[in-house]
Amino acid sequence: MSADSIHSKSIHVGTPPSGFQDWERTHLFFHDFAALKPGGVVDDDHLSLGRPFQVELWPFGDDDDAESDEFAIYLTSWSNDNAQIEFCFAIKDANDNTAESSPTASVRIKPGRTEGYTFSRETALNNLVNGALVIEVKIKLSTHPARPYIPENPSRCRTIEALFTDDEFTDVVFEVERIQANGKPRKPACFKAHSLILSMVSPLLAEMCKSESTVRIPNATPKAFHSLLSYIYGVELPYCRMDASHIKDIIEAANRYDVINLKLEAEARYVSAINITVENMMEHLHFADSINCDLLKECVMDFIVQNKNEIFAKKTLLGVPEGLINDLLAAMMRSGKESEANEGADENYNAMCISTLRRRADWLGYDVDGSRETLISTLAPRRD
Repeated sequence: MSADSIHSKSIHVGTPPSGFQDWERTHLFFHDFAALKPGGVVDDDHLSLGRPFQVELWPFGDDDDAESDEFAIYLTSWSNDNAQIEFCFAIKDANDNTAESSPTASVRIKPGRTEGYTFSRETALNNLVNGALVIEVKIKLSTHPARPYIPENPSRCRTIEALFTDDEFTDVVFEVERIQANGKPRKPACFKAHSLILSMVSPLLAEMCKSESTVRIPNATPKAFHSLLSYIYGVELPYCRMDASHIKDIIEAANRYDVINLKLEAEARYVSAINITVENMMEHLHFADSINCDLLKECVMDFIVQNKNEIFAKKTLLGVPEGLINDLLAAMMRSGKESEANEGADENYNAMCISTLRRRADWLGYDVDGSRETLISTLAPRRD
């Protein structure tokens, strides 16, 4: 079975501003969605931005389980021009309103690269259009070449990755508590691992296994701990299929077990997945301050500067964590164009964004997980 598709068309009256990039929208109709059996449903190749793409639907999610309450949608690129694109998915109802949408993802396309997202089956079934699930796919060329700093995964190797699904030589079992919807505990989720690999990426986890071969993991969700172990074994995490709360759990687990590269990677993905508002900015700021997420803290500070009049009127800065005056001043300098856009001219470390500071520290072989102040004090003496 394949999906029918309709391409929308934009008409510009007048001349768009320089650098303007419009979304290209394609509506895919997956007919008789409620009757679909487990297995992938693929649309015919279609062109967006003049490049070939393909969309694949899994009616019962990644695990293809007929009891699943989720379904998955994937976008595959067949272009080889290495372009940076932004894209997102949305479930559309009979009035062309959006019932649910994915975060906007930014990726560099290459032949066969696949990115996806999971949605609620209930939302889909409640918004069918004459029995068809209507998925809108929006794609545009990225106009933001500067991306957050994401360190390399030191375990990324096919040999190590293959061991993640091979139980033969594992010598450690982690038990992660699971809670039912009614609050009662369930049988814990169990994950097997190799202590040697743990010692290379998370010495803290490895140390926990020295005296016990079965270790209980408190204060973590099974999904987050599975993602942590996946990263330790070099597996690329599918952030496009995760919601913000899952990514936040990964940040906390990575911070707790000192997997710094994962913490920085997940923090960058989390920033892309959330929408900072006047109502939730303090929640994000307290979280960032509690576990030293300087990129998230920086994004909140930039938001405060950009929306200072509304924030002042609503007095929503009450209860702000202490010691953030330097972060706020840095955000004001970035807003005043004294940022890395001109860094080659003035080398103003105090105004540089955290990603630029982390890249420089990484290049010079320094620790990249320090605070803004620590990174600046490390880098500033090397201005010559």
